[in-house]
Amino acid sequence: MYKAKNALAQVQPEIDAFHERLEKEQYGAIYSAAAPAYQTEIQLSALEEYLGGIHKKTGACQPPGKPSSFFANSNTNGTTIRIQLRLFCSSGPLDEDIVFLIEQNVARLLSYNASSPFVLK
Repeated sequence: MYKAKNALAQVQPEIDAFHERLEKEQYGAIYSAAAPAYQTEIQLSALEEYLGGIHKKTGACQPPGKPSSFFANSNTNGTTIRIQLRLFCSSGPLDEDIVFLIEQNVARLLSYNASSPFVLK
């Protein structure tokens, strides 16, 4: 069983890597590092279009601060960690909902959603 108090520490390096890759427009690297289940859900070209659109509309973003919330859930299929973040970007705030899957002590992206009332229209 996974200890929830370790959850944020376990995924923080992946959160940082994700945002660094996003800022550098390294969408293929994000895709390659994602969980196989995520790669099954979305094709690389669709992810590139989605993340590219977000990056274009938000402009440069500051590195994320502490999550506004996080939730860890463990079962026999592994552990998922849901993180909610607010980033401050040149075009306004960007809210993110990111889910990581931890299997064999490796955190991998399982889901990513972004929203902004000012930007993503």
